Amino acid sequence: MNTTKQFFKKYISSALIILFLFFTINIILLFCIITFITNTSKISNISISEIANGIHIDHNQIVTIDNKSVDLIEKEKCWAMVLNDDGTVIWENSMPDNLPRHYTSSQIARFSRWYLDDYPVLEEVLSSGLLVIGYPQNSIIKLNYVSNSHIIKGLIYGSILFICINILVLSYFICRNIKRLEKAISPIINGIQNISQGTAIALPEEGELAEIETALNKTGTHLIEKERARAEWINAISHDIRTPLSIMLGYASEIEDDSLLPEYIQNQGELIRRQGEKLKNLIADLNLVSKLEYSMQPLKIETIYPIELIRQVIIEFLNTGLEDKYKINFDTDEDLNNCCLYGDLSLLRRMLQNIIQNSICHNPQGCNINVFLKKINQDLQIELSDNGIGLPDDKLTAFNKNFFMDITGTITSEVGHGFGIQIVYQIVKSHNGSIHLKKNSPHGLMVSILLPLSTEPSLN
Repeated sequence: MNTTKQFFKKYISSALIILFLFFTINIILLFCIITFITNTSKISNISISEIANGIHIDHNQIVTIDNKSVDLIEKEKCWAMVLNDDGTVIWENSMPDNLPRHYTSSQIARFSRWYLDDYPVLEEVLSSGLLVIGYPQNSIIKLNYVSNSHIIKGLIYGSILFICINILVLSYFICRNIKRLEKAISPIINGIQNISQGTAIALPEEGELAEIETALNKTGTHLIEKERARAEWINAISHDIRTPLSIMLGYASEIEDDSLLPEYIQNQGELIRRQGEKLKNLIADLNLVSKLEYSMQPLKIETIYPIELIRQVIIEFLNTGLEDKYKINFDTDEDLNNCCLYGDLSLLRRMLQNIIQNSICHNPQGCNINVFLKKINQDLQIELSDNGIGLPDDKLTAFNKNFFMDITGTITSEVGHGFGIQIVYQIVKSHNGSIHLKKNSPHGLMVSILLPLSTEPSLN
């Protein structure tokens, strides 16, 4: 469920990042456009102060101007004039003929602020006069804005406040929609998880997602009924096969033990008995797997000392005539001498027997089997490893993902536990534990099992 929530949060966050990038890119683009227009504008190249520095007026009001200033005026296709203190034009350059050559104080004030007969003009005060530079009509725009300083500050602070309020309002609605989405999706996600674990679901069929919830309820009911029918069928088949199988085993034993029969007939009776016993064990395993998978196997909870249990299992293998090419070593941490766990003794014994037996059967050339116990926090770790041929990477991955059908085929008919690995997994799961398979160094297989060392029984 957490992964699914992260999925939605990831894409919602991506949408917010895209929105932020959109506004950022637009602001950058606007800045680039303004910069481009400013840099490509021809009007910006003229400097009225530089022209004014090249103009000199003597006491007889004779104006002299250097060639550099004249070139600047002509280059920008502008015109220029110099007014004396009385408002009379005492010097001009390319000045339009329709403009007057004398101006009153009010006229000077007016065109200084706005335009002179639709010509945009700029002014520069000289030592004894006024320099006026005129631009072509419609070439530049003059704006003259006067406002109170409090109004300007209010506009700046108000704009900042406006943007912050918009961000807060937008964030509120986004968070609100995310919460609503999580509230609507969470029951569906929980329902899917429950279906995957074989648990019954009853989602409320209401709201905009009622159609999905209805479909999930029907799917959950259908799957549970299907699995229940499968478990009942396995149980019935197991029961129906036991009776004729017991009769077959009985007659096969009589044939095997009858000394009056020829030896080859006795050998055939022995073969029938052995294969019948394997079939009987296979049926028992199938029934046990089904019961464990659907929590139909009641656990006989008791106090178990893991060191004592493992020693008993190893001794059983040694007493059954284990070949010399197989060695079983056992080691444990000292702080586990007084530790115990709660569980089903027969099931945990079966778990250890299956793992050790699988190591023996998968390595006909022989191997060393090591069993090591240690305590990790409040858990007991059981490591069973061998230096045999091990398992391929794909089968290790299959087991760690609980794909048992991909690996049970590697267990030969000599093992006697066709469902051995799945039984081990179900037993560990029923004791609230975990199991992991990995390669042993330099070669071989290691099975790591974690079981809780709880002070009180709390098992499935």
